[in-house]
Amino acid sequence: MAERFRNARLAPLPSIGVDGFAPVYTCPAGKTAIVLSAQVANVEAAQVGVSVRWTDASAGGTVTYLTDEVQVPAAAALDPLAGRLVLEAGDTLEAGQEGTPLAALNLSVSVLEIDNA
Repeated sequence: MAERFRNARLAPLPSIGVDGFAPVYTCPAGKTAIVLSAQVANVEAAQVGVSVRWTDASAGGTVTYLTDEVQVPAAAALDPLAGRLVLEAGDTLEAGQEGTPLAALNLSVSVLEIDNA
């Protein structure tokens, strides 16, 4: 089995009320992915809420929230994962921010992709 480290980013996060959620990472076909870390950074001078969720493709697109409108203080960061997150082929990690300013939040994730045997 081959393993590859990947990173993905979404910057800025879209406004959920205007554009909805946007994908930051989708697990490719034939792979299992372990999300090792995720970091949301607020680069603005105001507190902004963040929501992060994943969609389970094998369960008919069931959505599970990892954070829901958690406030990220100005010039601070938040880790929306309490540990690791395993994604199967087709599963998607998505995020969005509440309200404005629209350029406030950036999300970075580190992922280990493993080829399925």
